[in-house]
Amino acid sequence: MFIICALLMVTMLTYAQDSKKGTYSMGITYGAGYSMLRMEDPYGMKDPEGIANLQGGLAFDYWFTDHIFMETSVTYQRRGWRMDGIRYDKEGEYEIEQEAKTNLHYIVLPMTYNYWYKMRRMGMVYEFGPYFGIGLGGKQKYSCDIELKDPAFQSAAEQLAKSMENETKIFDDDNTKRFDFGLRFGLGTTFGKRMKFMVGYDLGLLNLYRGGNHDMKSKNGTVYGALTFYVK
Repeated sequence: MFIICALLMVTMLTYAQDSKKGTYSMGITYGAGYSMLRMEDPYGMKDPEGIANLQGGLAFDYWFTDHIFMETSVTYQRRGWRMDGIRYDKEGEYEIEQEAKTNLHYIVLPMTYNYWYKMRRMGMVYEFGPYFGIGLGGKQKYSCDIELKDPAFQSAAEQLAKSMENETKIFDDDNTKRFDFGLRFGLGTTFGKRMKFMVGYDLGLLNLYRGGNHDMKSKNGTVYGALTFYVK
């Protein structure tokens, strides 16, 4: 997939150099979406649930021709996931509900090639290319709730659940790798010369899992929608 991406970029760049226009535009981009963690687990655990994400930053477009341009941007992106679990005892004496929620903060640097064509007053845009991500920080918060069948000991159970709550830093030597890399696919539309709306998907290609189990793999995945206003 990476080789195909590289060959496509070289082909498009070679074509673009024959009729390069040399114009550029800058804008402010922001949006929201849905981030998830794609897991390859030999023990058959389910993928964690995704959470809503936010993003925003600066975009820079350079036009090679009337239809082909390259977009680079520096974007803050919040990512994360959530894992829920409910455990019961055999006799129904208690119920334990657990939740682990992870929030990550990234700087994402996409470098995509875009094809644009006009449709009356609007335009359609296709984008494809690599992205690079740098994790700035992140925490995982674990919480627990215990419900007892016998209410006489419920207060003690609540204190026990409270003592089990904790926060863990994500980007360290025992958890998640800080750097990410993948491919971005997008489709959008332009409104005049000042506005663009894109929907797309960031497909993470690097294994972010850092642990002793070499069969375990985890990769990012992010669905997003972003609106860009151009100031030049």
